[in-house]
Amino acid sequence: ASNLRSRCYGIPRQSVFNAKGMAGNIVHAVATTNAIVAGLIVAEARKVLRYVAAAEGSDERAAVASKLRDTYVVPFPQCPGSKYCIQPTSPEEAHAGCYVCGGGAGGITLSLDTNVWTLGELASFLKKKLSMHLPLLETDEAGQLYEEGDDLDEDEVERYETLAKKRLPGMPGGGI
Repeated sequence: ASNLRSRCYGIPRQSVFNAKGMAGNIVHAVATTNAIVAGLIVAEARKVLRYVAAAEGSDERAAVASKLRDTYVVPFPQCPGSKYCIQPTSPEEAHAGCYVCGGGAGGITLSLDTNVWTLGELASFLKKKLSMHLPLLETDEAGQLYEEGDDLDEDEVERYETLAKKRLPGMPGGGI
């Protein structure tokens, strides 16, 4: 199977012994990278906890905030012996209009005729117009109404496909 995959990417055929050796090296490289990234996450988490613990408006809080960093692993071909570099950057300011980093203040208002729209049409709109890759639609009363993804069970896919054809007032839990 590995030789079939390697052919798709133009990689020369390998013996079973060589393929296992390469895979072994990859496992160690991935584990090392994960450990480095986990360490960076813990270091930043400690800074965030100190920031939260410091009194609002205090000098300590401002000092901690100035040390917070977003860290990325980026391609770095100029570095001999390595193709990547760890690049820390100062976090960007929160955008007031962004629903994620603006604390939910940048929500959207969508006006539509619920008697005409189906759940599938709403999901399609969210994907095409709002760039939601895999929308998840739920209500407090009915729970999840729509979800996409490769990890869904067959019965979930069948349920969501059935609900996608229904008009919004006909949804479980009293409709949308």
